[in-house]
Amino acid sequence: MGQSVGRTRIGDKTLEGTLGCFTVCLLLCLVVYPLLPWLLHAWGGRMPVTLAVAASLCTSLLELFPLRISRRIEINDNLTVPCSPGC
Repeated sequence: MGQSVGRTRIGDKTLEGTLGCFTVCLLLCLVVYPLLPWLLHAWGGRMPVTLAVAASLCTSLLELFPLRISRRIEINDNLTVPCSPGC
C-alpha cells in the first residue's frame, strides 16, 4: 500500500502504508479473531476494542520503525511484524 499510494515519507516508509497496516491489523483483531475462539479464551471469547486498537498501533509502529541490529544489519519487517503479536 505504501509503495503504490504512499506520498508522505517517514524515513524509508510512508504514512499511508502505516495507516494501511493499522487498518488491516484492526480488522483482523475485530473481525477475524472472533471467528477463532481459542485465541480469545483469555478475554472471555471476545477481544476488547481498546486492546485491539493498542495491539494494532504497536504493530504499525513496529512496521514503521525497522529493527536494526547494527548500522548495516536490519531485520526485515516481513519477519518482525507477524512475530510481534505473539510477544
